[in-house]
Amino acid sequence: MFDVPLPKKADIVLGGFPCQEFSHAGKRRGFNSEKGLLYQSMAEVIRRTRPVLFVAENVKGLLTINNNKAIQTI
Repeated sequence: MFDVPLPKKADIVLGGFPCQEFSHAGKRRGFNSEKGLLYQSMAEVIRRTRPVLFVAENVKGLLTINNNKAIQTI
């Protein structure tokens, strides 16, 4: 899944969701695309590094795509 080794610990993890897949201005393919599943990689980094804080940039369309279920899944 990862091309580079992850540190064993991180204080802060930053991530974001691909606008093209979730934004109202994008294609809105959501989980039906490879980019739409990138949240799984962010979750894995968080699981492995156990940060004190993580920030995931929100894409407004994330709240409404897939009948409002995408945000619940993530």
